[in-house]
Amino acid sequence: MGGGGSALRVCADHRGGINWLSLSPDGQRLLTGSEDGTARLWSTADGQCCALLQGHESYVTFCQLEDEAAFTCSADHTIRKWDVRTGQCLQVFRGHTSIVNRSVWPGPQGTEV
Repeated sequence: MGGGGSALRVCADHRGGINWLSLSPDGQRLLTGSEDGTARLWSTADGQCCALLQGHESYVTFCQLEDEAAFTCSADHTIRKWDVRTGQCLQVFRGHTSIVNRSVWPGPQGTEV
């Protein structure tokens, strides 16, 4: 890569590479999805991990962060919806017969993101 820049924060808690990241609409949180099968929620203010989202049986391919919910897609053929306040999985969407690479969820006021 070019050069001259320096890292503002390092989020090093994952045990595998990061496949995707998503910034919250207000810019206060960052969601990362990893080869280690987890997603992690980070504070952009101090770089601290706020929540560990675990439950996928394979690596996370995609993640999307909204105001109060997070969504993750995985090579385990599922999509999961998470409560970002508690880190709890709210719903598992099953039925795909192969890897789930991406998803689109309604944004605020029903607009697509």
